[in-house]
Amino acid sequence: MSRADLVDQVLAWIDEVAPALRHLPGEDELGASAALVLQVCLPPATVTQTEIVNRLGASRAGTSQLIHRLETAGLVTRQPDPNDQRVWLVQATTRGVAAYAAARETRRSAVHNALSAVPVGQRDNLSAALPALAALCSAMTPPAT
Repeated sequence: MSRADLVDQVLAWIDEVAPALRHLPGEDELGASAALVLQVCLPPATVTQTEIVNRLGASRAGTSQLIHRLETAGLVTRQPDPNDQRVWLVQATTRGVAAYAAARETRRSAVHNALSAVPVGQRDNLSAALPALAALCSAMTPPAT
């Protein structure tokens, strides 16, 4: 298969999978972006808002609003960096860890159930493709600044 054909197939797969991921159970409660913020901030990690912006690939303003909503909900804390008062450090709270774990388990269960409908041979193919998909995602993620 040519690279151009592979690009077209990957883009078609992304177009198909993105809506499915947005409709996973648990999205209404937490949302994919909020879950990613919590994942990045799980203790013992404490990360800067800039690191979260880079990880999400989102705007500073949008990420700041999301972190504010998570903080208001008691899911993360923000503290000034003791070494640089201009920098905010973010960490998931106990409640945030529990919300992330619950959303992840809900999503895990949904994927588990969906895999039951996939023939064994295709599940094996999917398993074999996961390292390549991870490498593709890594190559598509902009480097941290």
